[in-house]
Amino acid sequence: FLFSAPSHSNDDAKNNIEFTSDSLEVDEKKNLMIAKGNVVIKSQNETIKADKVLYDKKLDKALATGNISITNNDGTVYETSEVTLTNEFKDILALTLFAQFKDNSKIKASKLIKTSEKSIFINGEYTPCDCDFKNNEKPIWQLNSSKITHDINEKTIYFKNVVLKIFDFP
Repeated sequence: FLFSAPSHSNDDAKNNIEFTSDSLEVDEKKNLMIAKGNVVIKSQNETIKADKVLYDKKLDKALATGNISITNNDGTVYETSEVTLTNEFKDILALTLFAQFKDNSKIKASKLIKTSEKSIFINGEYTPCDCDFKNNEKPIWQLNSSKITHDINEKTIYFKNVVLKIFDFP
């Protein structure tokens, strides 16, 4: 099933959002859409894949669950099991996630707040090391921080309350 609908940002520029899924249920009375199985949401800047998406049109809010991957056009990949999408799928809130950037650096965090301009990771662990960080392999060094901000436009990462760990020792 393919569903395409134009969406409008605040500046009236058109952004096409495409949904694909194995099945789709629409409850017109409640203004709900439930997509199940191999759900793919494509926008101009990213592709979101999930097992299930529940979208409330009135609230402009979607809850994606299951094996979720979010791939940005810049090559950044986020993985998690539950995501809340708002602002026509442009803003993301995720709990407990893993991110891998184009340069192969990685972040694990307890929470992600993502807009089109910034990604904010709460209680994050960052490493550029080539290791299986996602599955808890300890890198040679890492930075642990209460808040990590990735400025997408500046291509810069900022850390707050940071601790350098070498071989898992502060």
